[in-house]
Amino acid sequence: MIFQHSLYHIRWAEDKQILELVWKPTTQDLVAEEFQAALHNFAGFGATYGVSSMLQDMRDFMDYLPPELLRWRDIVVSPRYRQFGLQKMAFLYPPEMAPKNMGNAPIQIRGYAEEFFDVYESATDWLLTDIRPRKAG
Repeated sequence: MIFQHSLYHIRWAEDKQILELVWKPTTQDLVAEEFQAALHNFAGFGATYGVSSMLQDMRDFMDYLPPELLRWRDIVVSPRYRQFGLQKMAFLYPPEMAPKNMGNAPIQIRGYAEEFFDVYESATDWLLTDIRPRKAG
């Protein structure tokens, strides 16, 4: 564990060279500024560790992210990820919340490949392979 917060923690899986953001169930009352601070921290540690693979574990995330917050992420944080050389981002969801396009091949709309999973090992296996992402659209 390299960073601990009441809403999330960030850990460095050194054996896999993957930086992980793990959301906690306490996110049920998350406010926008807390989400933004978490992603800024995640990006900061990504730059410090010079990672090419990151994982967001959303299995215990208990809040709804409004579209404007996701747009903020795309405008403010995604460029930071690209700046330090991020190549892949995996998102881990509980099976009942998994996005419809899960497992359809990675997409690349923010300048790095993204894929969605409901099993941790599948996410880390994908992060450790060299897969050419398809362009969204």
